[in-house]
Amino acid sequence: MNRTLDNAVIWIMVALCLLPSLVVVPALLLVSRHAGPRSANILLAIDLLWNALSRGSPFQTISARAWYNRADPRWHRLVRVLDALQTDHCLNAYNAELARAARLLQPIENRK
Repeated sequence: MNRTLDNAVIWIMVALCLLPSLVVVPALLLVSRHAGPRSANILLAIDLLWNALSRGSPFQTISARAWYNRADPRWHRLVRVLDALQTDHCLNAYNAELARAARLLQPIENRK
């Protein structure tokens, strides 16, 4: 392949990686308010995939990561947008991550 085609492929891949955070995640948040748990699972899967692609922990959602880093202006905007779509979304995601981590630290015989 020539250099121009390589650059085009890279830009297409970058655009596809940015698409979930800019369009799909807010849209699914709006849909999940009315459509029930299946939409929430789709949203969670996209959230985990995006976080893994952005070199975060693959087991931590972007919402929880945003709440943890909310003092940073870039993350603060995301927290405000997500919380506007769903009340306390980022805080609830962060608390769910803490609860899951606590369950994983328990001995296997004590897990639910």
